[in-house]
Amino acid sequence: MSGFAFRSTVAIVFVLLGASRGASLAEGASPDGELLYRTYCTACHGLAGDGKGINVPDMAVQPRDHTDSREMSTRSDDDLARAIVGGGPAVGKSVLMPAWGGVLDEEEVSALVRHLRVLSGGPPGETGAPVDAAAALVDVPAPGHDHDHAAMVMPAAMLGPERAEAPPPPEELRKRYPDSRLHEFELRAEERELQVAPGFRSKVWGFNGQVPGPLLHIREGDEVKVEFVNLSSMEHTIHWHGMHQIGSWRSDGVPNVTQQAVPPGGSYLYHFIATRPGTLWYHCHVNVPEHVGLRGMWGPLIVEPREPSALEKEVTRDAILMFSGWNSKVADRFGVGGHPGEVLDYYSINGKSFPLTQPLRVREGDVVRLRLFGAGTDVAFHLHGHDMLVTHKDGLP
Repeated sequence: MSGFAFRSTVAIVFVLLGASRGASLAEGASPDGELLYRTYCTACHGLAGDGKGINVPDMAVQPRDHTDSREMSTRSDDDLARAIVGGGPAVGKSVLMPAWGGVLDEEEVSALVRHLRVLSGGPPGETGAPVDAAAALVDVPAPGHDHDHAAMVMPAAMLGPERAEAPPPPEELRKRYPDSRLHEFELRAEERELQVAPGFRSKVWGFNGQVPGPLLHIREGDEVKVEFVNLSSMEHTIHWHGMHQIGSWRSDGVPNVTQQAVPPGGSYLYHFIATRPGTLWYHCHVNVPEHVGLRGMWGPLIVEPREPSALEKEVTRDAILMFSGWNSKVADRFGVGGHPGEVLDYYSINGKSFPLTQPLRVREGDVVRLRLFGAGTDVAFHLHGHDMLVTHKDGLP
């Protein structure tokens, strides 16, 4: 019912406010950025522009705080114009942000951008260039003509198709590993709220709803198929960190390089042969500073070697420890955070801080292998009262 109520609320707010616009601007008058903002933006972003509009309680992704000068300074005027005209997908953000290219003309887009700068209390973004609203505008059918509204507001070039897949690995590579096994996994990007520590929770995009994501445990030379399904409201990919991708570069998960990003509701099939053994991992490769650094989009990929060392054969206990940091100031909103020099005020192992962390239970005489990942932040680590030997780095001896 909450989803239905949200759709109804948005439709009512936009229809009513949109209908009043024509009477509010005298013909030939210069557009008023503040008036345009009140008309089109406040339902989500709030009257003060602080991201606390009336729609917020029912939104999966929290609207941007336009009064956040640091966040807004990272966007050029042209970036803001593209977002206004093409909606969230035009700038790699949520589909919940509508496109106004069919409603606002070039002067109105420019006026709205200027008002955004007033709200944030800062100059134009990093480019410092005047807004080119004309370049951001999309072609809109004439009034009264039938047209596909979804096609108008979401430029197709910005997002991948709903269902896509990478080609299979080359046959000659398969022949190198005649005894390999085929592993098929499904990973889903799901929006969750994670309790990291007592009194602190953060919005995350968890693979299969968990942080870290599920352990993928295979053997060197095995064939791997991973169906990635994006059940979140923003676009994502999966990068297989450390994997060579011999003849399977379209499975490397780099948006706009090896594939288009997977849109909300879309899916992508990754298909490769695990030619590199070791302690590897997987993570999202869209907006890495936020999605990986703050939103828990990572998980372990363990590839057992075909020829383990003598010491590896002695291991009796195995543990995975993935380290990450969190920023409580942006924990309640998707789409913000992840800047250089950002202050992290919580730290976790496997998504939990003490006292929510789990103990490592071993017996005297066990040979324990700890697989350490700096998934979201740099880290130094040691065990009190034990001697340790570093045997591998980045999966290699």
